[in-house]
Amino acid sequence: MKKNIIKGSVFLILLVATIFITFLIIPKTDSKEERTLGYRLKENSNLDVGVMGNSDLYAGFIPALFYKETGLTSYNSGKSKVNINQEYDYVSDYFKYQKDSKLMIFEVDCISFRDHSNEKSRLEKIYKNHDFWRAEPASDIIENKGYVYSKSIRKCLNVDKKPKKKDLIKQKNLEIFEDILNVCLDNSCDVLVIELPSLTSWSEARSVQVKEICDKYNINFIDFNKYEVKDQVVEIDYDKDFRDGGNHLNITGAKKITSYLSNYIVNNYDLTPNKINTKSFDLAYKRIERKL
Repeated sequence: MKKNIIKGSVFLILLVATIFITFLIIPKTDSKEERTLGYRLKENSNLDVGVMGNSDLYAGFIPALFYKETGLTSYNSGKSKVNINQEYDYVSDYFKYQKDSKLMIFEVDCISFRDHSNEKSRLEKIYKNHDFWRAEPASDIIENKGYVYSKSIRKCLNVDKKPKKKDLIKQKNLEIFEDILNVCLDNSCDVLVIELPSLTSWSEARSVQVKEICDKYNINFIDFNKYEVKDQVVEIDYDKDFRDGGNHLNITGAKKITSYLSNYIVNNYDLTPNKINTKSFDLAYKRIERKL
């Protein structure tokens, strides 16, 4: 009887100790987040322009090309499946490291995403994120200033049909979006809100909601989707410019978007490149030049 009590007590102690250790060994960031936080790196200090959003952004904006065309430095902090709550944290963190940025490009597709982070089990988080076995951030992505390169082509189907998602953005998410705008403005940083081409995650109704808020703050909003501004802004080829049939752009689509934004920003914002710490951007352009 006494032995059973001792065994039971030892088991409980080990169990409690194991649970406690799991809380300690979960890293604060995963490999995807480390890519997102590239604006913290020394070689990316003194950025002229901040760039925040989800995977649509990291597939659709090329900082090295933007630098070549404008002289302005930027880092693409796009992260897959990021939600508006997380973006608020990233934008707030950005200005702790980048106090001189005068423009924030904010890709707004994440505004309708729900936070699924708490739905993963703690053991799953440990397995996927721990330093011993998690994947390191791809060095080529870091070297490309956060841009995720792809030359894959997958033709879009049903291009003439508007996106199925007609549901409106939740009021709470719109409020957080406004909080993000205020964080930028409070740091003397203008904002350019964009929605990159997507046949799977956006709708005209959502575009109207975002534009109303941007108008309220006198902030420019560019929606690159076919149903609104295809002819006026940039001609996306739905047969050749996507890597996955309508959600993420490939290199040809990203080149079109980046060059358009380069021209738009030069003509609409009074930004002077600080020309500090540009060596890594020269190298980034040389690495990707042959792919453009």
